[in-house]
Amino acid sequence: MIKQEFFKILKSPKSLLTYILICAISIGDSVYAILNSGESGMFGNSHPAMVSLFSAQTTVITRIAFFWVMPVYLMLFYADKYAVEKSCKMTNVYFVKTERRKYFLGKTGCAFFSVFTMFAIPFLINFAINCIFLHGNTSFFDMENWQASERSGLLNISLAHPYLTYLCYILSALVIYGMLCIMCQSIAMIFGDNRVAYVLSFAIWMMFYSSRGLTINHALQPFCEGVELSSAIGAFSLFGVTVFAFTAAAYIKTVIKNEI
Repeated sequence: MIKQEFFKILKSPKSLLTYILICAISIGDSVYAILNSGESGMFGNSHPAMVSLFSAQTTVITRIAFFWVMPVYLMLFYADKYAVEKSCKMTNVYFVKTERRKYFLGKTGCAFFSVFTMFAIPFLINFAINCIFLHGNTSFFDMENWQASERSGLLNISLAHPYLTYLCYILSALVIYGMLCIMCQSIAMIFGDNRVAYVLSFAIWMMFYSSRGLTINHALQPFCEGVELSSAIGAFSLFGVTVFAFTAAAYIKTVIKNEI
């Protein structure tokens, strides 16, 4: 079932155009970082990991065009397909061929798997381009010159192992975005209306992203002063509970309620 759903993405012009846009933003972010590095650039002699897509020095334009509207990208990429299939009565055909539980698990698995695997490519390309063209740069906006006691424990570890740190944050982002895609799809399953799903998914995401407490940004953005590992884990856990709640509600509505 997951394989069948995955091939739907590869055959969908809307999904492919969304993916191309994600790739374009990732590569464009690298080009911007490279052009603005050097003695006269705003990024100066910044380390490749410091100016890559997920780092604290992400521009406002990238932050809005990429991170803020991620639920919209995920809905366009895959998560809005259920409501479309239901409106066209295609789900009735699927339920004749396979049991509801298997259908639900296949859709949920594909929502996570497709994002985790396909989005890894532009994220890694962004980092690789920066590593190639900005090789030898060592600055972390002068944070490397602070006393260790002036920095958080997580920042000390991050500055000591910047490449490994950034790769860990890419992994964290892939897991979070995979979970976000599951949540977006679950909302579409619960309400059966993509208009509601788009608005509600975006609102919930912005609540987690812009929160001053356990913001999900702590688990997405490396090299941030004042952020400890505990806050990143806390934000990730709270987001995970929210995703689980919506997924459980979607399972009850799509599988259990219709089998009774």
